[in-house]
Amino acid sequence: MPATPADLMLHDVIEEYAAKPADPSFTRLYSDTQFGHMFAVLHEQLNDHFLAINGRAESTHHYWAENSRELLALIKNLKQHLHDLGRYGFDIQLDARYWSAIERCKPWLSPSGGSTVGVAVGGDAAGGE
Repeated sequence: MPATPADLMLHDVIEEYAAKPADPSFTRLYSDTQFGHMFAVLHEQLNDHFLAINGRAESTHHYWAENSRELLALIKNLKQHLHDLGRYGFDIQLDARYWSAIERCKPWLSPSGGSTVGVAVGGDAAGGE
């Protein structure tokens, strides 16, 4: 039977993350066999950015240009993936603390020249798993 558009989209999303490593401390949080690895990778990437931002908020107040671009791309991809998965019947919600942290970053994130950290993202979203 030919693959449906949903099958192709799911395959593409899963494959995008398949080759990316995830720390076991994140992998163990997700038992879903279809999306668990993807969620672990995204979770770890968000935490890495938020921890770095919090460190910069306490020191230089400057988040590097490349890191700013990576976080902007991560946010864009995350929103797109959640939208696509929702279109095909998967009700997946990002923890509200993470949405809140993302929203606090958006006003000051810049794709060039680095970003002046306007506010720390808080411990809830970046203090661990």
